[in-house]
Amino acid sequence: MKPNKTLLLAVGALVVAGVAIILRDKSGFEASPASSSESGEKVSLSGEGTGKPAGSSGRAGPASRAREERQPSAYADLVARYGEARTNLSKNVSANIVAVMEDATEMSEMIASSEGEGFGGGIGAALGGLNGELQLSEEQRDKALTLFKEHQKRKSANYSAAVDRLRRDPSPLMQLVLAGDAGARGEITEDEYRKSQADAGESLAGIINPLDRKNFGGGSPMRDPEFVKGLEAVLDETQNETLAAAVAKRESEYALDPTTVPGVEEGGIAGLQKMEIEKLDEAMESARKVTTGIKSMMEGMGGLRGVIPGAQGGGR
Repeated sequence: MKPNKTLLLAVGALVVAGVAIILRDKSGFEASPASSSESGEKVSLSGEGTGKPAGSSGRAGPASRAREERQPSAYADLVARYGEARTNLSKNVSANIVAVMEDATEMSEMIASSEGEGFGGGIGAALGGLNGELQLSEEQRDKALTLFKEHQKRKSANYSAAVDRLRRDPSPLMQLVLAGDAGARGEITEDEYRKSQADAGESLAGIINPLDRKNFGGGSPMRDPEFVKGLEAVLDETQNETLAAAVAKRESEYALDPTTVPGVEEGGIAGLQKMEIEKLDEAMESARKVTTGIKSMMEGMGGLRGVIPGAQGGGR
């Protein structure tokens, strides 16, 4: 039996949904603070041990001074506070986050350009349980799907801009990663880390948290005010009451979440859980493999649509 469009979309939805389980297992994202900060082998990129802890000092040799002179001043500040080894590792983590963002950009572009419902179930999957509550008509569904594709295009553009900023200057992200590492190892307080998150909120706007499972599977268009406003114009009065209740519930749950930090966008990287940098590095390596795999799968499915009968478009 030849695979058809429905089978391809179902496989896509399952694989994308599965990223949440993989990342949770690899990162321990849902673990308690105690389990998230357990020590492991310390990674050193410079061969100088684990680097200096926050606030420590030491006399640098000629080679070390030469390296610091070649670094941007922001990196030098980080090295002075956190040590060269941990700063180098934070740069590696940041590079992997950029790679994940690049994959997310390409996936958003593929979702936006796909025909019909496209990858992962289209508007039905995007709205989740709200889709069943709204009971969209055929005409409403088509209009909502157009709004969703426009949302994906905006998201892709935002991702691209955010990646460009990180390429030019990864130091804000490195600072956040290092502060989370220091917090996990008890070198700064919880309040100090939350301040670091709040400080990073604006400079890291548009960068998704790769360990937040809600950021995968196409993301949630309900986080996009422009999408919600457009959807309101499509719905009737009763449906809009249902939509307003769902939006209010989501906002309330986010505000009451103990991990929520004022000034940090929902799903943003600044909301990253504090974690020892070695563990975060391992989690990001895993996240990068997962997103690369999903992107490759989506590319393959796109190619199959051109050769498998019945696999054109998305259908419903």
